[in-house]
Amino acid sequence: MFSFTLQSCRSSLAIIFVHAKMNNIHNQPPKENNKEGRKRNSLINSPEEITELILRQIEENREKNARRMSEIENRQKRIRFIYEFINQKMLDLEDNIEGIINDLYYAEQERF
Repeated sequence: MFSFTLQSCRSSLAIIFVHAKMNNIHNQPPKENNKEGRKRNSLINSPEEITELILRQIEENREKNARRMSEIENRQKRIRFIYEFINQKMLDLEDNIEGIINDLYYAEQERF
């Protein structure tokens, strides 16, 4: 499945797809004996229907891509939050270690 986002090429792409789809349909042997063949032969009868199908598929792909981009953005936000959380904990740990070292140093100085 191809997905194009260029608005200026939409109509010419649809025409290309219509011709490709029509050639594909006409080059296939009829399968009148089974449901798939009857469905294929009865569903797509005209270039307008093929164009409508292609444009619908393009729109569905855009919606899927938008959902995927939203999911990616949410993952990035979670990763950023986790990174900042871990970074803050590391800074806190560094401060605690520095405090312990200072306490040990002063305790040793008081001993002498």
